[in-house]
Amino acid sequence: GGTKTWHDESGKTHDNASLLTLVLERTTAANPGDSDWSSVTVNASTTEQLIWDGDSYQYTNLAKYDANHDAYTYRVRETAVQGDYVINQSVNNFVNTAYTSASKTKAFAGGWPANTTVEFTLSAKVGTADYSLTNKTDAEGNALDLTQDVNEGSPTATWDKLKKYDENGALITYEITETKVTIGTGADAVEYTGTAITDRWNQNDAGGTLTNTWKTTSVEGGKTWLSGTTTHNNASDITLTLKRTLKPVTDTSTWETVTVTSDIEFAWTGNTYKYDKLPKYNAEGVEYEYKVEETVNIAGYVSEQSGNNFVNTELTSIEMTKQFGDE
Repeated sequence: GGTKTWHDESGKTHDNASLLTLVLERTTAANPGDSDWSSVTVNASTTEQLIWDGDSYQYTNLAKYDANHDAYTYRVRETAVQGDYVINQSVNNFVNTAYTSASKTKAFAGGWPANTTVEFTLSAKVGTADYSLTNKTDAEGNALDLTQDVNEGSPTATWDKLKKYDENGALITYEITETKVTIGTGADAVEYTGTAITDRWNQNDAGGTLTNTWKTTSVEGGKTWLSGTTTHNNASDITLTLKRTLKPVTDTSTWETVTVTSDIEFAWTGNTYKYDKLPKYNAEGVEYEYKVEETVNIAGYVSEQSGNNFVNTELTSIEMTKQFGDE
């Protein structure tokens, strides 16, 4: 005989006779291999009987010897169970542990940055309380590896055969979070963790996929004309040029001109301009610094700049004639 232990929901009852299948086997071999065991038919019409008493079972009326008077050795196997359970066996005792799984797929809006690896970390809660997975095992008794790395070619992390309930039969809720993004390889690799991730990407976790979208920024400024009552069309009277470089900015920084594509929004509202949806970081996660330069397309003005604000002052001239009183 043996026992049956269920690791699942607290207070749940089980009809062992209907929920699982036990197979009785026997052999007379001294050192039996798997092929030396033969199954014993046990049902209502056989001499051998299986009796359950709660979570304990016993086979009765078993033959002790075969026809040649060789002694039988018996063993029991559990071959099937209804529901998602892992079967663990110790001699003729069985433990059925309810299991679940957790998975997460990683995506980047616009495509993965080159040579990028993302670390996912598994955590858990019971109710609203954190449930430590440190030194815990899965339903099969294997030590839990709490982190998995994914990449563009293999973007999904999966933990299978996780215990569904804790030691007290309370439901465990598993969570998968992004804990590290590594861009680049070798000595050039840069790692981002914690707020360095959320500073760079907006994250949308939906349908089992965590999508990172690069954060954007904006640049805006004002235009002042000191030209009396003259009206101006900013869009045609001046030309603005947007430039950027990587932070930190130094005297030797190289500024590149930014082409305003359909991904970037630019508009004048009166005498205020704004560039919107500008990439805040480059493909390696380094932050950009932006600046704006102005070219005046009409003659007779001088331009002064303060930050990204411009003041254009109309120029004039004064004629003077000199006369001498002794003429």
